[in-house]
Amino acid sequence: MRRRPVLCDACALLRRRRDPDSRTTADRYVATCAAFPEGIPVDVLPGGFDHRRPHPGDGGVMFEPREGKERIVALYEATVPQERRARVPTAARGDEPGASGPAPGSAPA
Repeated sequence: MRRRPVLCDACALLRRRRDPDSRTTADRYVATCAAFPEGIPVDVLPGGFDHRRPHPGDGGVMFEPREGKERIVALYEATVPQERRARVPTAARGDEPGASGPAPGSAPA
């Protein structure tokens, strides 16, 4: 099963960091970026939040398009519903603390 495209896949700031505590190949890497050096929140990856808009905790750093990845952005816009992309992030809603933490096993495709 293929996962839904996310904007992070087309971001110039996306990085992967090896997780020394991983127990399986599925969680071997943690997706990070300049906005979220400790791990990208689940609202964004794999949640589909459009990080061309501010997200709590991003320090003002947002999506920067990676050259040659325009097709991924178009696919994201065509397949991720607008209400999912535009929803209020977990941390801004005041949900459970940590609910916006890094996605376990989140890594770029």
